[in-house]
Amino acid sequence: MNVRSYKPVDERQTVRKEQEQEPDRPMGILVVTEHDIVRCGFRLLSAQVPWITRCVGARSAAEAQLLWNRYEPAVAIVELFVGEAPGTEICRDLLRDRPHASVLLTSLTERLSPAAAAAAGACGFISTGASAQEIAEAIRAAGLGKVLAPAPRSSCGPLSARQREVLRLVAAGATNSQIADTLCLSPHTVKGHTTELYRRLRARNRAEAVNLAQRVGLLV
Repeated sequence: MNVRSYKPVDERQTVRKEQEQEPDRPMGILVVTEHDIVRCGFRLLSAQVPWITRCVGARSAAEAQLLWNRYEPAVAIVELFVGEAPGTEICRDLLRDRPHASVLLTSLTERLSPAAAAAAGACGFISTGASAQEIAEAIRAAGLGKVLAPAPRSSCGPLSARQREVLRLVAAGATNSQIADTLCLSPHTVKGHTTELYRRLRARNRAEAVNLAQRVGLLV
């Protein structure tokens, strides 16, 4: 299991000084995702980290709410999409019940801007694609009430400039032929870009791709 490198850049006003003096204090976590393998990965990580005392997993927004209030974990790790429910909405619902806890948003293939994460009330965004150590450090910082910011990302992480251009034209209703003419590309190249966009967004068609891109902040 791999999370991108994150570093704490600020502290929430609700964090007390004594919390800062206990970086390894025990804490529980909640993992909200419909993917069994992701929940399993976090459980394996928790077994290797002595200060994570409990790791519970939820497959839906409703189950997340139930476990969040039952076990009162310090940190929730919420996937950007849990079934039909946006992770940002789940984040807001969890923090409405327990505003002094922390939520990290996560995804393997997508990203969320710091501004979009903050707007949902999350303390940051992590990827399930980096090292276990980086994930643990992000969870620990979140549990201490710190706001996280992504370290510089590799070129394979975010969409390329060309992919963003294609995405914007797709959102504007342009056909592949029109996109090819506008960007001076071959239709074959445009098809390759749109196929990659569908894969990253887990979309089945153009309308779904545009909708998902808007929801994760790629069309702002």
